[in-house]
Amino acid sequence: MKQYNFEGTLDFFSDDPHIFKPTASQIVKKDYYEKFRHHNIYLITKTNRVWFHPEMVSLDKENNISKCHYVIQDKYSRIFTPLISNVPSCTHEISVSPFPHTEIFLKDIDGKIIRSTNSMQLLLDLPDESKPDFEVLYIGKSYGRKRRINIIDRLFEQNHKAFKNILIDMPENDPDKQLVIFAYNFTYEKRFINAGSKWIDSPFDKEKQRIKYLKNVNINRKYKVDLIEEALINYFMPKYNVRLKDSLGKLKSSTIEAFRKLDVLEIAVELTTASTGVKLCSEVVPPKKLHIVQFSTFKDKERSDIVNEEELKKSRDTNNDILLDLL
Repeated sequence: MKQYNFEGTLDFFSDDPHIFKPTASQIVKKDYYEKFRHHNIYLITKTNRVWFHPEMVSLDKENNISKCHYVIQDKYSRIFTPLISNVPSCTHEISVSPFPHTEIFLKDIDGKIIRSTNSMQLLLDLPDESKPDFEVLYIGKSYGRKRRINIIDRLFEQNHKAFKNILIDMPENDPDKQLVIFAYNFTYEKRFINAGSKWIDSPFDKEKQRIKYLKNVNINRKYKVDLIEEALINYFMPKYNVRLKDSLGKLKSSTIEAFRKLDVLEIAVELTTASTGVKLCSEVVPPKKLHIVQFSTFKDKERSDIVNEEELKKSRDTNNDILLDLL
């Protein structure tokens, strides 16, 4: 039942993701472990394999130009694309790493590596229209609290059943694909206070206290991360997530209950890959760079016009990329 004219909305925003392949876990652990203490949401995705053709490389020493071909694998087809680059004058040789040919090297006359490029770096540097889509397979959370655990610990040090199943299934079901992990730090949020859809007769002092409460209500980090994870799972419906699917329609999860007790009515979660040009998708979400999940914590039409099932479907189908220039 509606008790106040003013309601609160929480809007959570993702930062730029850190993107890496599982095979780079040791490098990531060495160079980014401390940084990852602050990353709290991860997406396990799959996309087309990208590699360098070992026999399609050449070096023009006179003009200091290298030429190679990268290949984007898509089931039975292979898309070959030339890549021409300026190279240092001391470059003596260009070569491709052994199978699966994911790195290309420039070497000097002594065989010392001057420059290297890996396929993941190349993939992210491609023009947006040339990038393959990234399908979300699993969404998880990790936040450093009691055991100071982070995403690297969660995926590679613990018994992560879903991740292991994905690693087993991929070579058999999707040999043309590769796994890529997106690590997000949802540190940004905005609070909005707005009048509800229907106005009631309420004392001024009561509404004043309500506004003060909504501005200052304290929500701990665990609740926030739990809610963001649940919202994204309900939105993408990833294949390997078992828990929390369809929980927003029922509004019965412990996290939703926590926000309901805090009397925060509406939630929005905005996840973007605009900085990389990558488009995320799933079996129910078309490819796009900006994904917005909006829902209410109450099933009360007097307080909110948002109907969870309809709003989620609308969010999935709407192309929000046109809004990126406004963010």
